[in-house]
Amino acid sequence: MCPLGRAVAELLRDLLVTIPPGSLPAYLVERTGGNPFFVEEVVRALVEDGTLAGQARAYRLTRPLEQAGLPASVQAVLAARIDRLAAEHKPVLQSAAVIGRTFGEAVLAAWWGGRSIP
Repeated sequence: MCPLGRAVAELLRDLLVTIPPGSLPAYLVERTGGNPFFVEEVVRALVEDGTLAGQARAYRLTRPLEQAGLPASVQAVLAARIDRLAAEHKPVLQSAAVIGRTFGEAVLAAWWGGRSIP
């Protein structure tokens, strides 16, 4: 196993502790290209759609992985996450995206004209 595969397997052990039977680790490595952020988000998506059930760090598969509707890319993960935001939070995210990568809460508050940030 390559170092990246070992790193992802270790991440999965941390996320799942008792890895469900089957080929979940191999499936996740293949599906995510070994991107740790994407691995975590795919695990989260599997939990949210009920494919993985139980408690954090001790999940079990409830159906075949092929039946899970998983995001195809990191961009799809981010889009799905944005879609799940409450309506009042989306303008804050849009403002932050315009401001840039790095800024403090004071900058965002100033952008909002001193109004309360939801």
